[in-house]
Amino acid sequence: MYHSCDVHIRFGCRRKLLGRSLCPTRRAARVAANRPLRWRILCVGLVVFVALGCSPTKSDPTETGSEVSPARRRIVSLSASVSQLLVELGAGFEIVAADSASRALPGLGTVVSLGALESAAVGDALASRPDLVVGLATPRARDFAAALEERGVVVHLFDPRDADAVISVTHRLGDLLERPTRAISVAAAQTRAISELAGRRDGNSRLTVVWLVGCDPLAVIGGSGMAHEILELAGAENSFHQLGVARMEITQEQLAAQATEVVLDSTASDSSRRCFDFTPRAPRIVPTPAALASIPGLDLYQRIRAVHAILYGGD
Repeated sequence: MYHSCDVHIRFGCRRKLLGRSLCPTRRAARVAANRPLRWRILCVGLVVFVALGCSPTKSDPTETGSEVSPARRRIVSLSASVSQLLVELGAGFEIVAADSASRALPGLGTVVSLGALESAAVGDALASRPDLVVGLATPRARDFAAALEERGVVVHLFDPRDADAVISVTHRLGDLLERPTRAISVAAAQTRAISELAGRRDGNSRLTVVWLVGCDPLAVIGGSGMAHEILELAGAENSFHQLGVARMEITQEQLAAQATEVVLDSTASDSSRRCFDFTPRAPRIVPTPAALASIPGLDLYQRIRAVHAILYGGD
């Protein structure tokens, strides 16, 4: 992107720079040769000054390719995964305030802390003079963002609930930051990394898995949505994939009827007092962080990698 004076130089050169005043023809050159040296030095200096003053510059030294960075923004981030994406898009240095989880990321430890997004921190966010607020559409972030939006701050909350939506958010945020080329590169890298991970089972057969996410009533991950995709991409076969819903309530009998090999238990219940029983054959039961199944989320690759490690070992 060029400033207005660049357009003048690039497209008006034949009229201005190649005209009589600065770019003389041969005939005019003979006349110019007879002018005082001081005048010719002044003309050359003027050309150099205009060229240097109107040359395109990049405000972000990490920006790559032919894309030119816009003026620096003042961004407030309300979610760690969005902050990570901002860093990958080359805008991490524009973050001026963030939630406590974001501040744990490299390079963000010195930005204004908004803690757990309690209402008391709204004043701290406003004091950082933001012109853009971004985050995930979690209940707490919604309330916090609404308070900022009421005061005229531009807010964009994202609500990705499946793999396609994660990639779409990358492009959307790239557009907001005027970094669409960088976003294309980041999205391609995300897709490539997930594809490589999806094919890695180290020769093991695909395990059949039930992902338990509720105890009272008993609930499991169904056959659609992000958690189901995480299971499939991590190399598992979701035992309840045929039902086509993101989360479903089931009975003990339905659970026991499944010929499943692994149960991922995200109910956070005491392992000695589980809310389910298996008879006669008990599958392998693995305590699993509930956050891996939570939505919305952008950290798709990290979740797939974590579930893969739970099922098949490794990092």
